[in-house]
Parts: sequence; C-alpha cells; structure tokens
Amino acid sequence: MIKKRLLFLFLLLVMSHKSLLAKDILQYGSDGVKRLDKAIELYQKYVKKGGWEKVESGPKIIPGENNPRIPAIRKRLWITGELKKKSDEPLYDETLQNAVIAFQASHGLEADGVIGVGSIDAMNVSAEDRLNQLMVNRERFRNTSWPPSKYVHANIPDYQLYAVKDLNTALQMRIVVGLKKNWNTPEVQSQIKQIVLNPKWHVPTNIIKKELLKKIRKEPDYLTKENMKVYERKDGESVEIDPTTYDWANAKPGNLEIVQDSGDGNALGKMKFLFPNPYDIYMHDTSQKSFFANQMRSASHGCVRVQKPMELAKFLIEGSKWNEQKIKDLIDKKETYFLTLQEPVDVFIDYYTAWVDEDGTIQFRQDIYKKDISEKSL
Repeated sequence: MIKKRLLFLFLLLVMSHKSLLAKDILQYGSDGVKRLDKAIELYQKYVKKGGWEKVESGPKIIPGENNPRIPAIRKRLWITGELKKKSDEPLYDETLQNAVIAFQASHGLEADGVIGVGSIDAMNVSAEDRLNQLMVNRERFRNTSWPPSKYVHANIPDYQLYAVKDLNTALQMRIVVGLKKNWNTPEVQSQIKQIVLNPKWHVPTNIIKKELLKKIRKEPDYLTKENMKVYERKDGESVEIDPTTYDWANAKPGNLEIVQDSGDGNALGKMKFLFPNPYDIYMHDTSQKSFFANQMRSASHGCVRVQKPMELAKFLIEGSKWNEQKIKDLIDKKETYFLTLQEPVDVFIDYYTAWVDEDGTIQFRQDIYKKDISEKSL
C-alpha cells in the first residue's frame, strides 16, 4: 500500500512539474495546425470504427476498489490509448490508475486518479463530438495572428495564462474567467499599456442591476462593510449620497455610480492590468484567492483574475526603469497609482478547447461557453 501511494504521489509531482514547464499553444505556430491534422485523422478512424460505448454513471471509484463499471472504463481507455492492454478485470489496479491519471491530465481535470463525475463525463463525450472539437480548433489555429516575441496569452477553457518571450515560456499561472451564464469572458487581442496599483473598483452598471441592489436591500450596512461609496448622477454631475438614507427600493442602476475604495478587501486586489478593448474588461489581482484552488475556474464577471499579479507585473516591466521593489513601495503607500509601461506588451485572450502538446498528447478542455457547438464543422 505504501509503495502504491508513493508511486501515486510521484506521478502527481511529475505531472505538476510538466504543467509548469508547458509551452503556450501559440508558440506552436503553424505546426499547431499540422498536429491537429494528425489528431483529426486519428479521431476519424475512431468514428469509422464506431467510437466507444458510454460508461455508466455512479459513485466515485478510488484505486484498490472492485467495481462492476471498471471493465467498461478499461475498454474506454484502451480504445484511445491511455491503457495499453485490454482487460475485463473489475479491480481498479495500479495500471488502470496510471491510465486514469493520464486521461484526467489531458482533459484538464484534477489528476488524482479518483474516477468521479467529471472523469466519467469526459469519457462519455462521443468520438464524433471530439472529432468536431478538433476540427473547430484547427480552424481557430488557422485564423490566429501569430504573436510577437513578447506577449501574454490567456486561454479561457484551460484557465491558464502564459507570458512568453523569445519563444520561451517565462511565466505560467492559473486564472479565473467569466461565469458560464451572462458573464462570458470575451476574446480579445490588444496591448497591455498600464498597471494600476491599489485600484479602486468602479462597479459596472450590470453588476449593480443584477447583483448589488439585492444585497444592499437585504443588508443596509452592506456598502459600509465593503468600503463602497455611492454617487448619483444629477444634471450631468456625480454627487455623493448617503447610502443609509437613500431610497434603494426605487433606485435606478443607470443613475448610480458605486465605487469600492482600494484596500485589502478590494475586489481587484492590489493591481489591475489595462488594455484597450470594446468590452471594458481587464486582468486583475483578487481578494478571493481561494478560487485558484478550484480545477474549474469560471467565476468572474468577465474580467480575468490572475493568480500571480506581481510576477506578471515583473514580466511586463522587464528592461524598464521599474522593478519589483518600486512597485511594492507604491503599493505600501496605499494610494492609487497608474504605472504606464514604456513599451506596451501584446495580450491575447483566446478560446481553444483542443490542441496537441509538445510530446504529442492530444489535449481537450471543456467547452464552457458552448462555442464548439455553435461553430460545429461536421
């Protein structure tokens, strides 16, 4: 048992280390299309042979258990090559565990070897749907403007951000993207031009309308607790009002401006990264760090929350008069400061749900915004 547990921990360590060294998919350039062409040929064969049968749902299965669903899981993973040997053995043994971990890792799931709902759902995506996913993403690669020598790239379905310089990945981190319903993060190509230190949060009207008013009406002291000020637009001017005496029952969101002061509880954290775009989104730090521990990180209102804001700032200011200590000193002053980059850095926010990585592994991610379906190629 101890030997198996050590092997399991070793595999997790290897996969974690590999992910830290992963290349950004934009680094593949036109080779990314060629790799997808080969993957498409493979999945066309799967489809021609009838694909695979669905695995029944049920309680999670952990290594060492006997379970009547295991033979079906073995067959499913044998078809796509994660499991090298065909077997009807009902025991969830070490060989199958390694295959499950490999499958989970290539589908953006928690690679823990536990066969839960997420793993079964990924196994049950049909060969036809996977083929379509590959074909849709091949077209996305074909239409990509290949980036310059220094850039930042966020891939929405992968919940990852890469900072790349001279074709080398300098930085990789987890991100939180927009909620699946109503708050999708849009695809953007722009340039990061400013870093705002100790930013204030000007709450968008849609958030005031859809979420904030309900909280304020339910909790009269909500705005005070959240360090927020309220302004009402009158005769072309914004006038600060007393939230404790305001008529919230008849409030009109379009006439209000709610601003959260900078500080430890600010929704944008200690810094935000600005780039021109028609959606008024940006990247930012966050006071809700716990979200980065989640495997599926669709939780924002459209902006991109970054796990390592200081590391991203250091990448952006490299070679300039700025350095980490100067940024920290300004943050410690607790005043809002707009740091303009001497040289803007290109930023890409994209939507790729399938690609082939540097060792030939086909990677699939969940189509969180159902774009693969709307762009269906088959």
